[in-house]
Amino acid sequence: GKAKKGGDGDGEGAAAVSNELDVDALDEELAIDEKGNLRVQSLDLLTKSGDSLGWLGRFDEACSAHLAACEAAGSALDDGKPVDAFKSLVKAQSSGSSAWMSELRARSTCTVPGSRERLFSRRLVRCDREIGEDGPFSEDSCFPPLAGGSHGSGSHKFPPVDAAVGYLKEKCEAHSRNMGLNGSGDLFVDDLLAAMPSNLRLLVLQLNANASGIYAGVGSKGKMPAVAKANFSKTECKGLADLLKKMRVVEGSSFAKFMLGYADEGGEDGDWKEEKKEAETEVEEESGEKEGIHINDDGEDDVADCIDKMETLLGEIFSRPQVSAALDEARESKAGIVVLADPRLHLLPLEGLSCLKGMGCVTRDFSARIFLSRMASVVKFSGLSMKDMRYIIDPRLEDTGSANANKPRATCVEVSEEVFGKTGPCAGSAGVTGKDRIASDWEWQDMLAGSGPTGSEQARGFLYYGPGRSLAHFPPSRLSGMSSSGLNLLMLVDRSENDGSYRRQSKLDNQKRPEQLALEGSMESAALFSLSGANCVVMNRWASSFHSNGRLVKDIFSGLASGETIGEALSKFREGKKGGVDGGEGRELKARVKYNTVVFGLPFVTMSR
Repeated sequence: GKAKKGGDGDGEGAAAVSNELDVDALDEELAIDEKGNLRVQSLDLLTKSGDSLGWLGRFDEACSAHLAACEAAGSALDDGKPVDAFKSLVKAQSSGSSAWMSELRARSTCTVPGSRERLFSRRLVRCDREIGEDGPFSEDSCFPPLAGGSHGSGSHKFPPVDAAVGYLKEKCEAHSRNMGLNGSGDLFVDDLLAAMPSNLRLLVLQLNANASGIYAGVGSKGKMPAVAKANFSKTECKGLADLLKKMRVVEGSSFAKFMLGYADEGGEDGDWKEEKKEAETEVEEESGEKEGIHINDDGEDDVADCIDKMETLLGEIFSRPQVSAALDEARESKAGIVVLADPRLHLLPLEGLSCLKGMGCVTRDFSARIFLSRMASVVKFSGLSMKDMRYIIDPRLEDTGSANANKPRATCVEVSEEVFGKTGPCAGSAGVTGKDRIASDWEWQDMLAGSGPTGSEQARGFLYYGPGRSLAHFPPSRLSGMSSSGLNLLMLVDRSENDGSYRRQSKLDNQKRPEQLALEGSMESAALFSLSGANCVVMNRWASSFHSNGRLVKDIFSGLASGETIGEALSKFREGKKGGVDGGEGRELKARVKYNTVVFGLPFVTMSR
């Protein structure tokens, strides 16, 4: 059938749906009764349209439809339907994230011509998938039948599409996670809320299509959700664009080059804020000059400035009464917060928001679909123990210690021996260090996917700890298409550099195309590992010091060994104090250290001894 035309064009979500969706196929179910409740009917129409577009893989349009449904549902403040509004907002965020991850998957497989995942995915894109006469879903396929219903056999299936869908559904973990095939279709939000622990809250943040407004929602198991929207002025829109641009600089090579010169010169103390008595603040410059060369921590200034600007831009949405009350309740309950953010907002240091301080832990994930898939996987692959960790440490043995002889530190291999040695918390684990050899791509894949006849069926963990970017050592093309089911904990403690590792990597980077380098970014790395099957990804966002990375590895595994969850262990690391002047409270970690390491995925992963 032909799509219906008409309407006044108000609302970007409704416009996208009316122009693109074949409504005739659903006209009996979605007919509008002008004498009935128009809010309920419009909500129903937009929700079904968004669900249909999502199953068709038209994620951007699905996102617009679900945001329009969220608007139609309203909130409790205007006698609306906050539960339906929250569900629509979660679906919109998941659709927007799926669009970004689909594009990322396509880029990661473009250099692998023989990849079956790539070939079957391209087949689906080429096929003209429209809503068939029986509606958007066939009985036993995750994609709708083609227009016209039957194809020869009358089975409402198109054999080439059916073959592609069957392969991707059964063999491709990335496809299943991105499409949400591990849940129960469009009811995945209900599934997620029912399965969530009672001490966990979802904070959903979603921009509209042109980033001129933001939606926020807070939801949990058994509690009334809160939903609100705030619009940005033209000045605020420009401010948001500038902030995102600055965060890309923080995650880029210039920040890494600064840390290269600052980290060892600053030593361990360089990662902590100064604690001074009042009398000392007046002679700060004089004392600095007496000690010798002083290097200003420009990296800390950049990150702190980004956090201040983020607070200003997002202050209005978090000050809305319903959202503020929901976050206050979570703080009083010491609940954990999982932030499901628009892909554009993942660049921001969201863990640094003042409204999230005092929570049990603050983690994030790409979408509700991905989060639900992780929860289903961790139930299947339970029982992670310390000896199930696998590791690759400083693969080229580039870390030889501090460049400043007056401020020595342990090397990556020496730190790993404290953790994985005979007396360490992870004694009995297996792995490869640079002292042994350079780990091959096969060894990376073997550790990530599991080894032996039952290896892939057991829960396990993996740690990369060393200089450079993790995916600069293990190319994204090797990761794409892998299935890492059962990988309950993945730690990427990377992005620290010294002169030797920086020069070597710079030469290699000069031979790569920009799109290849982009795949090695922090968000891209977390997404690719998540799509492959990792249930919890702990990683650094931007360049770090060897001092900070060593402290992180020891503190995280010490916390896990004492029975803490990964979210609690990271929160404890962030809240750590050092020393104290004349009975003071001690020194806090700098913002560039405190908010650098983030968790994508399940915050309640634990490890037994």
